[in-house]
Amino acid sequence: MKKRIVALWLGLVMTVLMLGTASATEESGYTDVPEDHWAKDAIDLMTEQGIISGYDGYFRPEDTVSRAEFAKMLVNTLDLEEKNPSTASFVDVGKDAWYYTYVETAKAYLTGYTSGGGYKFKPDEPSVREDMAVAVMKGLYAKGMVEDPSKTNIGILEGYTDEAAISSNLRTFVAAAINEGIMVGSNNKFEPMDNLTRAEAATLLARLMDDEEKIVFDEESKVVFEEEASSSDTTVDSNSLTPILTAQVKENEVYFDWSGTASEGFKYYKVVLSLGDSTPSYSENGYAAAISRNSETQWSVESGDAYYGTNDFGGVIKGGKTYYAAITAVYEDGKYTSNVIRVSMPGTYTEPSGKDRTPELSYTRTDEGVILDWTATTAEGFSYYKVVLSQSYDKPYYPDYGYLTYISDASKSTYTVKTGTGYNNGSKGGITKVESEGYYMTITACYKDGMKYTSNAVYVTVP
Repeated sequence: MKKRIVALWLGLVMTVLMLGTASATEESGYTDVPEDHWAKDAIDLMTEQGIISGYDGYFRPEDTVSRAEFAKMLVNTLDLEEKNPSTASFVDVGKDAWYYTYVETAKAYLTGYTSGGGYKFKPDEPSVREDMAVAVMKGLYAKGMVEDPSKTNIGILEGYTDEAAISSNLRTFVAAAINEGIMVGSNNKFEPMDNLTRAEAATLLARLMDDEEKIVFDEESKVVFEEEASSSDTTVDSNSLTPILTAQVKENEVYFDWSGTASEGFKYYKVVLSLGDSTPSYSENGYAAAISRNSETQWSVESGDAYYGTNDFGGVIKGGKTYYAAITAVYEDGKYTSNVIRVSMPGTYTEPSGKDRTPELSYTRTDEGVILDWTATTAEGFSYYKVVLSQSYDKPYYPDYGYLTYISDASKSTYTVKTGTGYNNGSKGGITKVESEGYYMTITACYKDGMKYTSNAVYVTVP
């Protein structure tokens, strides 16, 4: 069995390009969607599926999408069974509204508002980017394509100068979208309140088709609703909920295989490992993988694979070590952990040295700015680079000296420092914006085990 990989093609193209000369297309027939339009394939697909329609031969790709319209699109895309409750969830969505059933059905995937006088949906307001982050991450999670987005570490938001503009109850979903490379923003900004266009909606929803807190009441705030648990009169024998695990080594991987469990109330399987705990389980011991399809009962791991949550081996599965392994089946009403087996991980794992993890920095000064160029890390466990500047200290480092930008792609090893760019201050910083001044510049490479390695420093004046 090949290891399942969440593909990066889920990333959304969020920058709207300028439209070319209007011409009709054979597939969609939209006069304002030329052959080279960046969202053409998604628009064609969503039109063909009857999820987004046009207006007398025009698609109007730059028009905004209201929250009510997006609710309908999302319900149709995910093929959700429509709900028509007798009591409305929102004070501004009456039962006679055309979008009532769509809003009620999509409630678990969208956002609402509360101001102390009941929930509001604000159906006529435009959908915005942070709403999109919630919808797409919940949709992908429901389809088993990503881990639980509500558990994402929000530290990744530090890389954005408009972090404070993201609604507090939505921050984990925005962080998850960024972490998965789905929505990354530009120019150190996420722009959470930017409106969603019809072209962007088509692109977002096409990705979902390709494969499915506490509330502060003293002032108006945005909230995320959870799906209501389904009820059942059927009692399920716990034996049918508990997996039976076996494993075998093939070449450089350990292949886990377990018995399928009851489907009713099932949420996901977690593959759990530990070096020292002889009875590992989720969530006490973290997990190597989350599988949301009840019928999918195989998984493979190898040396160097990342490990998530609390664990006793540094967040990276290491060859040459012997682990206790188990499968926890998580249900709406509880967790059921399999028998525990011992597995010896094939291969060897060499802890990366500081040299392997430390970038080497050089630069080129141009009229546009200072182009920083550094050696890309190939060490396992990479999290992100931070570009660090200081006017006074000759080797600034993150986090004490703040950072100019955040780069999560290990292969991206260049960045242009320009005047006018906002700077995220550290405790020993002092810079708030890049000026035409001389700076010491470094790159700090940060890793999942918490270690940070800072490059050599260069001193250069920003033009």
